[in-house]
Amino acid sequence: MVDIAYYLNKNWAIEAICCVTPHHVQGTGILYGASLANTWVFPPSLTLVYHFTNFGGFQPYLGAGVNFTAFWGTRGGNQPFQYQLPIASNLATWNTATAASITPSWGVVGQAGFDYMLNQNWGWNFDVKYIMMEPNAHVWATNT
Repeated sequence: MVDIAYYLNKNWAIEAICCVTPHHVQGTGILYGASLANTWVFPPSLTLVYHFTNFGGFQPYLGAGVNFTAFWGTRGGNQPFQYQLPIASNLATWNTATAASITPSWGVVGQAGFDYMLNQNWGWNFDVKYIMMEPNAHVWATNT
């Protein structure tokens, strides 16, 4: 993950966060554990961060902002999975996800972390970010 911060003053900063990662999409509910799709995820985020600077070299911070997540290169999992028919719970059929699409998503971002400054310009950083994503996934499957 890469982030770039612009300090408005010694406490407030605007931070842009970005990365690209591959993901494996698995089913939930009646499709629990099914290999449904593989996709690439691009979740750029923008946050407003407050840095607490009255602890010397240890500088904790909290931030909140907005995220837009885009998905591309999405393809069906191409692995058989069992689907329990809702009408007759004792009947099951095997399916293979042959195609998939995932819609983009807007969400809220929260972050917490700290900087430990070694000198005025250099330091160590640790943080945790939570990004709420609620995309819709559509999977086309063939019955085998």
